[in-house]
Amino acid sequence: MANFTLNQATASRLELAEKNYVDGSFGYWTFRVSGSDGESKFWVDHDLAEGANTATIKAAVLCHMTSSEDFHVEVTPPVVSGSFNTTVIGSLG
Repeated sequence: MANFTLNQATASRLELAEKNYVDGSFGYWTFRVSGSDGESKFWVDHDLAEGANTATIKAAVLCHMTSSEDFHVEVTPPVVSGSFNTTVIGSLG
């Protein structure tokens, strides 16, 4: 699917919001969304701050889904450690 409409994006479900660290320093976020189109979408976000709160994360995910076709990005950088942010997993609506 190309860009989602706002209604399609908000009908999707955020399944993974993970902070990834490279050599002990924050590197990027990884997101996986179960799209309202029935497909799982995956991408890496290098712009979102390490300390982003739930509202900021959901806004960034919705923005990406409605303005980008860049999904299913392979993660290849060396990841030293990661942590799940379970407070943001759930409905985007």
